[in-house]
Formats: sequence, C-alpha cells, structure tokens
Amino acid sequence: MSTTRRLLACLLLCGGCSRGVQERPRVLPEVEYVGKLERWCAEGQQERCFELGDRLLTGDAIAADPERGTRLLTDACKAEVGRACHRLALAHQRGEALPAAPERVLPLLEHACGAGAHRACFDVGGHHARGDQTLRDLEKAAAYYDRACDHDVLDACVALADLLTAGEQLPADPARARELRVKACRAGLQGVCEQLSAGR
Repeated sequence: MSTTRRLLACLLLCGGCSRGVQERPRVLPEVEYVGKLERWCAEGQQERCFELGDRLLTGDAIAADPERGTRLLTDACKAEVGRACHRLALAHQRGEALPAAPERVLPLLEHACGAGAHRACFDVGGHHARGDQTLRDLEKAAAYYDRACDHDVLDACVALADLLTAGEQLPADPARARELRVKACRAGLQGVCEQLSAGR
C-alpha cells in the first residue's frame, strides 16, 4: 500500500495517525474573540475598546499591556462609556494603571456614575461615607447609595439602610431602612434576611 493510501486509511479508521499526520491546532474561542475585539476597537466601537482595555490590564487571553490598556480605557471613558471610567478608576486604585494616579480615582468614579455605571455610584457613596479622598459627608453618601439602589445595586440598598438606621448627619428612618433591606433580601443578597430576622 502506498504512503498516501496508508494515510487515508489511518484517517478513516482512527481519526489520524500518531506519526506522520499532525492535527491542526485548535484556536481557542477566547483568543478568537480577542482578535475580534481588536478589530471592533480599531473600527471605533468604544464599548469593545473597554473590553479590550480590561483584558490588557489583566492579561486575560492576551499578553498583558497595562500602558495600552490604560490608554484604551481612558479613550473609552472620554467617549462616555461609563464602565470604562469605572474600570479605569479601579485600575488606579489597585495600581494596575500606568501611570499610577490615585488622585484620579474619585473623579473617575463620579464620571462613571454620571455616565450610567451604577455600581460606580455605590463606590462614590463609599468614598463620601468613609471620607476617603474627600470630606466625610453622609448626606452625599446617602444620595449616591440611593441612586445606585434605584438601579438594583443591592449593596447600596443595604449601605443606605445602615445610614438611615444610624441617623448620623441625616434623620433616622427605620421604616425606610427596613424597606431597603426587604428589597435586598428578596433579591437574594446574603446576610440581609438574617438582619431582618434579628429585627433590624
């Protein structure tokens, strides 16, 4: 039997031979998707540039390149992609971004909140509640928590409930606090149902 016939018989009977015939390497779906992100971003799709920038910061299915990742996120944030502003703020906070600029964290979070990244509103509230990079202001914290809670950021609902229970710098409102905890409990947020059972 000729070499060609032996190879064909091997392919038909056993799906390939261990010697002489090599399988073509499989392209991983993630790698393929990153290639599409590169193309979409080059076409000016800023939401895709956000995704690509995020991956470049962490090296997710692509070689890590914090400098380029930061640049892509910055451009997407300027294009009012709220999630890009939020991710960029977290990158500065965690030291992932290049160059590092921790003083930019709160302004970026505020920008992200205004651009519709509701989780960022919760983070801004936390900064005001703690007095982190700003004066401690529980009224402002409550306003940001309320905004995030309205968009079903459940951690924000609980944080607002805690402020309304404590009654520091703003009037205590136990009834509203309970409503907020009930909302979070019904949505499945762990620990909140136990607080309600304990009478909080």
